[in-house]
Amino acid sequence: MVPTMMLMMAGISTAPVPTGNVAAIKKEQEECWADLMKDETTAVKAILKLSRRPKETVLFLKEKLKPIKIEKAEVKKLIKDLESEDEKIWMSAFEKLQFYDPRLAMSVKDAFDAVSPGAGQSRLVALFTGNPVNYFEGMQFTFATDENSAVFLSGNRGWGAALVVSHVWTCGQWFRQTRCILLLEHIGTRDAIDVLIAIAKGHPDVDATKTAKEALKNLQAE
Repeated sequence: MVPTMMLMMAGISTAPVPTGNVAAIKKEQEECWADLMKDETTAVKAILKLSRRPKETVLFLKEKLKPIKIEKAEVKKLIKDLESEDEKIWMSAFEKLQFYDPRLAMSVKDAFDAVSPGAGQSRLVALFTGNPVNYFEGMQFTFATDENSAVFLSGNRGWGAALVVSHVWTCGQWFRQTRCILLLEHIGTRDAIDVLIAIAKGHPDVDATKTAKEALKNLQAE
């Protein structure tokens, strides 16, 4: 997808368009933000729309994009929150951990050991295996590893997960961030570069961080 998008962006004009209704622009930006998580055709259309207003887009992405990193203490707190009986608390923790994956700060084994058997454990396993939060409701697990992955065992079945963050491919939010980075590189203004600098401070093994660093190198070479 990335090469296709790069070819598409080569033909984008970043010449500004007339300022429109602020509320309408914001609505379109939010729609585009959602579309950037979808298939390539939909994402390309979103990129084209965002590229029509480069200044507003950079400001919008500055609010949306964050470096992908998190401290171990915060991950532990969020994992404990998965055990809460309050749906607002455990759902909020699950959604945060979908973006700030525990593997950014600790091993899968340490994360698994940090949660008690029960609802919190099943939610954590769902997170690691890329399943809906209640997919394993009522199940209990033991942890194992094979040569390349973590394995969560329940009864006579097992579900695998990447051991290290560099092998995590299931996070659509990270993929969206990479798409946005390519657009920021194309816009190439000082403000766009500042956003790229911030993103480049993320975990070194995450694709979005690597892509931001590469974008900065490309812009410096121009």
